[in-house]
Amino acid sequence: MGGRITQVDSYWPANTLAADVFQLIDDWDLWSEAFGGKAKKIKDRWRTMLVLRNGVKSAGGLVRKVGGVLGGKSEAGLGTDLLQELKANVVTPLQNLANQAPLTINFGATGWFGTGPGFDEYITMWDRHATDAALTANQDPKNPAHVRAKADRHALYGQFADGKTQVGAAGLVLPHVKKQGGTTAPATMHYSPNHVRAPGAAADSQVFAALNYGRRLHGANTEYGKSVFELDDGFKKDAIYFAMDTFTPVSNGSGFKAKADRGKLYQVSFNTFGGAILLATRSQYLANPSATHLANAKALVADLLASARNGNPRPDSAENHLLIEAHIFRRVRMVPAQVRAVHISRGECGAHLNAVQANAAQFSRRTGVQVDYID
Repeated sequence: MGGRITQVDSYWPANTLAADVFQLIDDWDLWSEAFGGKAKKIKDRWRTMLVLRNGVKSAGGLVRKVGGVLGGKSEAGLGTDLLQELKANVVTPLQNLANQAPLTINFGATGWFGTGPGFDEYITMWDRHATDAALTANQDPKNPAHVRAKADRHALYGQFADGKTQVGAAGLVLPHVKKQGGTTAPATMHYSPNHVRAPGAAADSQVFAALNYGRRLHGANTEYGKSVFELDDGFKKDAIYFAMDTFTPVSNGSGFKAKADRGKLYQVSFNTFGGAILLATRSQYLANPSATHLANAKALVADLLASARNGNPRPDSAENHLLIEAHIFRRVRMVPAQVRAVHISRGECGAHLNAVQANAAQFSRRTGVQVDYID
């Protein structure tokens, strides 16, 4: 990515990260989710810090309360304590969660194994539909190619003012697709001749996965199927992570949202996940505030904190706002070094279960990838 991850790492400097995370927790009243039984004590200390830092003058009960919370500590000492509590209760558990949670790709078992023994590589829609004719013949109303292409660029240009320039400088050739017709005649799709996809370009292998932080049985999001490819952890450090999904901010269901209505996306790298994923979620809400966006942002942060504080699996979800999407700039080949296991949902196979099992067994023998079954 031509050093792009380095810029992601420095986007939220360490000296502001702690204060911003505390402000998020306070604004959204997530003290219990973040600190458990320590919530009241840490909340009081944070608000005391704000009084001291902002030079607020008060009298009577508040002065006595501030003195009690400080317990003889200076403002600097109080700040050090708060930072340690944040690291111990929020940042480190979230980073550990990223370390331990599987990186997964949801898929439909009958689509992959229903009629044959699978494939040797998980490829993107751009590799599957490399020509205008293929784009036109294989249109997906839930994922229109022209909208998907814009969503991909919208995500990678990211929060950086020079994102478009940097993507080009890094050698990425991103797809540009135009839709024609579709009102009185069937729509046709066309790759832009000004953005020809070079063979082997990084965009060709930009694979969409998700961090299954909730350790959900059927993967990070069942909207895409209830079976799961579990990827090797080696992909994690190379991925760029996004709070929620990258399609919804651009799509209105069948076409583009107006520019003013498109949600902004914020990128997070693996080694900053523990704090920056919370700031990305908050930043996305602040860039496009609404009651729905606020509810979704709070739900994601609460779900992340709950997953980090206890290791119990979360319930299955088809909600895009509970996703942590991961973009991988490498090919995903069906070999044990890249795919740890394939977890097939019996429940989604229905009458095709016998065929799926036979084809999956052949796939496992051919590739060496472990296949197992979940309910």
